[in-house]
Amino acid sequence: MDPDPRKLFIRLPFLTAIVSFAFFSCTQTTTVLNPLNDSAFTKKTDSIKQAKINSFIDPDTAGKRTLYLTFDDGPNNGTPTVINILKEEQVPATFFLIGMHEKEMPIAKTVMPILRAMPNVELCNHSYTHAYRNHFEKFYADLPGSLEDFKRCQDTVGFTNPIARTPGNNIWRTPNYNQTTFARYKPDVDNIRDSGFVFLGWDAEWRFRSLKLIQNVDQMEKEINTMYEKNENKYHNHCVLLMHDLTFLDAADSTSLHELIKRFKANPLYRFDIATNHPLVQPNPIQLAKK
Repeated sequence: MDPDPRKLFIRLPFLTAIVSFAFFSCTQTTTVLNPLNDSAFTKKTDSIKQAKINSFIDPDTAGKRTLYLTFDDGPNNGTPTVINILKEEQVPATFFLIGMHEKEMPIAKTVMPILRAMPNVELCNHSYTHAYRNHFEKFYADLPGSLEDFKRCQDTVGFTNPIARTPGNNIWRTPNYNQTTFARYKPDVDNIRDSGFVFLGWDAEWRFRSLKLIQNVDQMEKEINTMYEKNENKYHNHCVLLMHDLTFLDAADSTSLHELIKRFKANPLYRFDIATNHPLVQPNPIQLAKK
């Protein structure tokens, strides 16, 4: 499960001050250029359409284990570190973005054009307010309000797909699979699903406490491998890994992410893919239904 989101989702002005200090004070460990200074990715307009993702996805799926790298709660000051690593390793990944962050986080004006231009990145919906700033019971009891929250995020960020992730809960609503963490949330999630959204949860989570990763690289690698071996994933040979951008502000934790990706890239049993290609998401709706 997600860590206690009340500890994760700090009020925005306070969060901005803390993570801004951490971002500029920590030492970057990746060898690529900082994307903020990369002339190929510094377009200053938000009108860039999401790049087509193709060349970074290995089409050979026969007998391979597919790993979906997903990052929640961006854009924030941890996002550039993740961008650096993905650019260097050239593996596909999916970002579940918060609309309020896209509008209010200072870093968003720089990283959003970068994310939209990256050919190995898919952008998906994580609600506008993250459940009214982590007021989960109120959010999931408010059927019209929670639906409008996802629609507002869709309109604000301009996603090109209907894939979404519920804040604070591992909920699935796809054409081929349903899972709800708490029965009392089911009416609300079904209502949002009926409007055209497709909810993708996760199989494994790189957990954290106080923005520090809990599992080390060896533990995370073993956990993912074990899930495949025991067929514990939601779909055979497919694993959705949940991570959070902010946890990679720390230099040691960003190195851990880089190392984990390198290990699975080097393992011939594995391939990487994006959320819309997950078998439980197919057939993928072309666009959101209007309601």
